[in-house]
Amino acid sequence: MRIDSWAWPYIADIVRDKLPSAYLFPDAWREDETRLTRAHGRAVKEMTLAPALSLHRARHHWAVTHLRAGVPVAVVQAQLGHSTPMLTLKTSGAFIPTGDDRERWAEVVEQDQARRQKSAT
Repeated sequence: MRIDSWAWPYIADIVRDKLPSAYLFPDAWREDETRLTRAHGRAVKEMTLAPALSLHRARHHWAVTHLRAGVPVAVVQAQLGHSTPMLTLKTSGAFIPTGDDRERWAEVVEQDQARRQKSAT
């Protein structure tokens, strides 16, 4: 997952002393939701994202991206602060790749590697 350079100082402050299972969005942030929402809105506006990406949609995008990449549901659940893995599965579980998806992706990778080897010779 690519993280833009403007976000790294914020991320570094947040994750500096955290374990992998620590909440990405701690309770202290929830108490100051208005300030965070405004800061997020300014960042989205500066990046000229259209349509505007709400903080809620950004969280969902993060969850979907990680679940599609194979990150365990329990890890995504812990990072989002969901009470149970079932909540994570109800909101984003449809995006977890199936075995058929993985087989199809493996075939695409094999075809691409064969094409690259052929063009290299």
